Amino acid sequence: MADSKFREKKLCFFFSEHNSLNDGALRPFINWAIELSTHGYEISILLLNSEAKLNFDSKVNNIKSKHVKSYKEIINYLNITRPDILISDDQFARLRLITKIKSKLQIKTCIYVQILFGFHIIADALNTSYLPVKRKLQIHFLRYGFFNFFKRWYKEMLQKHDLIITNSEISTTLLNIIYNTECHDVVYPPIDSSIFKDENLKKNNQVLVYAGRSTGDTDESFVRKILVCLRNKECKIFILGNRIMQEKLSREFNIQKLSDINDEVLAQIYSESLLTICPQKWETFGYVVAESIFCGTPVLTFNCMGAAEIIAQTTGGYLANNKKDFLKKLEHFNLENFNLETLRKTRSTYPYDISYSTRKLMNRIQMSWGS
Repeated sequence: MADSKFREKKLCFFFSEHNSLNDGALRPFINWAIELSTHGYEISILLLNSEAKLNFDSKVNNIKSKHVKSYKEIINYLNITRPDILISDDQFARLRLITKIKSKLQIKTCIYVQILFGFHIIADALNTSYLPVKRKLQIHFLRYGFFNFFKRWYKEMLQKHDLIITNSEISTTLLNIIYNTECHDVVYPPIDSSIFKDENLKKNNQVLVYAGRSTGDTDESFVRKILVCLRNKECKIFILGNRIMQEKLSREFNIQKLSDINDEVLAQIYSESLLTICPQKWETFGYVVAESIFCGTPVLTFNCMGAAEIIAQTTGGYLANNKKDFLKKLEHFNLENFNLETLRKTRSTYPYDISYSTRKLMNRIQMSWGS
């Protein structure tokens, strides 16, 4: 993967306020850490105010972890371990803290842009009708009050770091348009292809529906129309994601909720499904889309944002231009009309494969060091 000189480099991944390593924001970092550790890199994982438990497989070497409770503990840990580069993402609170750390220590920093300071808050595609009142108020408060106030602060902090990489081409575009900030490169999140892989399992008469996150990214009324269509097809329905929506819809439809399942179980459900349905419009990447395609199952989604980017690169599904087109494609979907063999043969060339993504990350960091 890299020459022996570069393998001696030490990297530190910084997370905060997370209680689960399955959180979408953490997944790329955990996968990179594991992959890099198997190639001789010395990895540190620093967790601030987090209850996440790091239980790595025994085959994983060279990973150290530290839970801390304060900024002072962070500084002490970094002074002791002395990593060559500190890596985190652009979540506002973490970005603020890593910028403060950089001003205190002479350390190189890399910011992985995947959140864009919640740009979706200003999107009219949001549908918050099903959310609790408190969550609705938070979103509306940020949208109409604080977004523009903090926008400049976010931009100024971001530009103080040595390396800025994004998780997709659409994130690069949004970073340019909304914040007038350029990135150094695009590095797609790594999908663990040892777990999410096509096992050539028998396809059952089942469909997986992704309900998104609890941030208004999924239109509940439209999901109902999707479920009615699937019920008419007499498909077994699995629903993944937003627990609020899962609870509401499970009372009306005969669907099986997927909560707190591990990746191996999820991969099997992907593999055995005829289709994965992702009715979201603003995700900058789309883990469910990529994972399903890796498992050899096509995806139906909207022709916009990160999901469309993945489908265009992999030819792994169907893109709908609007809701009417979406339901029409679902109504006429037939697996026999989809070329699964092409999907299976090209998977190893996808830029989301863990080996490809990790190699791209390290090449980019190496370039920034001038090695």
